[in-house]
Amino acid sequence: MSPPLLEASGLAKLYPVGSGRKRGTLHAVDGVDLVIGEGESMGLVGESGCGKSTLARLLARLVDPTAGRLLFAGEDIGAVPLRRFVRHSARRHIQVVFQDPTESLNPHFKVFDAIADPARRLGSASSTAEVEAKVRRVAGLVGLPPELLGRTRTSSRAASAPGSASRAPSWSSPGSWSSTSQPRPSTSRSRP
Repeated sequence: MSPPLLEASGLAKLYPVGSGRKRGTLHAVDGVDLVIGEGESMGLVGESGCGKSTLARLLARLVDPTAGRLLFAGEDIGAVPLRRFVRHSARRHIQVVFQDPTESLNPHFKVFDAIADPARRLGSASSTAEVEAKVRRVAGLVGLPPELLGRTRTSSRAASAPGSASRAPSWSSPGSWSSTSQPRPSTSRSRP
């Protein structure tokens, strides 16, 4: 039997807070155990400030854990310092999908570069021609017309691409995103 894809045991992240006599420790994540098998999905739900984002950063190896073990395909990746993990072979298999698209895309990148950047950084493409071929293939998979690849997020209308979801974000106005869905009727009542 193969090991779980991702396994955390006793995972913790503590941050020092305050100064002088008012120093303390913030227990952002404390003693988390979880197992995720290959092909499985996991949802993480909790109130604001409970440590969901910090746990996601720990699992993606964007921050070092204070304590605990983090295994990826049986290898202890939690023991690898961040400065070395950026070049580790597991790095290309662990990525974050951000909830807020305005935070996940650089508004100054052309669409082509936003798609190509991970391939360049993670070394999955060895030449400029290979990067271009991968970008065009991925754009085609999601129905993004080739003519949008030369535009920036602020000048594109990617949601009008074939196959986009009805509530997909639209790159319509500079610096902002809008939904292509119809607005919902208001349920609030105003006083006379």
